[in-house]
Amino acid sequence: MNYKEALEYINETNKLGSVLGLQSIEKLLSLLDNPHEKLKFIHIGGTNGKGSTSNYLSNILQGGGYGVGLFTSPHINKINESIGVNGADISDEDFARILEKIKAKIQTMVEEGFNHPTTFEILTAMGFIYFSEKNVDYVILEVGLGGKNDSTNIIPPPLASVFTTIDYDHIDILGNSLEEIAYEKAGIIKRDSIVVTYPQREEVLNILKKVAKDNNSDFYLCPMENISIKEINSFGSIFDFSFNNTKIKDIKISMLGEYQVYNAALALTSVLILREKG
Repeated sequence: MNYKEALEYINETNKLGSVLGLQSIEKLLSLLDNPHEKLKFIHIGGTNGKGSTSNYLSNILQGGGYGVGLFTSPHINKINESIGVNGADISDEDFARILEKIKAKIQTMVEEGFNHPTTFEILTAMGFIYFSEKNVDYVILEVGLGGKNDSTNIIPPPLASVFTTIDYDHIDILGNSLEEIAYEKAGIIKRDSIVVTYPQREEVLNILKKVAKDNNSDFYLCPMENISIKEINSFGSIFDFSFNNTKIKDIKISMLGEYQVYNAALALTSVLILREKG
């Protein structure tokens, strides 16, 4: 399979319907020897800001000398953007090679009566294989849709579940109320992990706290009062931030908008908590 053929296969898969749940991705990964089971994940959920927060986390960890896999969606220009290591997208050759391997397992699945995986499920599996091959230290894994039934939720307990703003989102799938949507998104919280978010609607925070407590996971809020914005202009922002005994000055980000400062602070908080916990 070459890259053109890989894209054609993806396009054909896009025409197929989807079934909510983890059965298909679980079966596919089992046929691929479960490449995700030895990876260390930071799982990113929410409605808005997941992509930028994921990129901030990746950049922070890379700056610390770690090998970092990044799985995000949707792509902007090219599907390869969904899967990357240390800032470099997966190559066309690796994309086609890994997809060819997966295609053979999908045929086995379908013959056994399982549903054909969706494009997102296929990309998720591809990312796990690629990150495993690259032997990354951490994987920043962005939820595709919702949380509990999203294919990324097949992972073992992550190092952290990080939540950006949770708001009304895909109400036809996730629920009609903000509480229902928050519960669906909180479904990525697993046992004995940590949960990090920033101040947002009280009903959302209450649900995140409850699900964290039910799973024996520690809950943390990014201290927004410790953010000091120095400058916001057409080139980005500069701000200071402190968390516990760590103070960082003149943090520069190029993404535009005040809310990007808060997403960057959320990423910093998550990394600092993980560092404190060893």
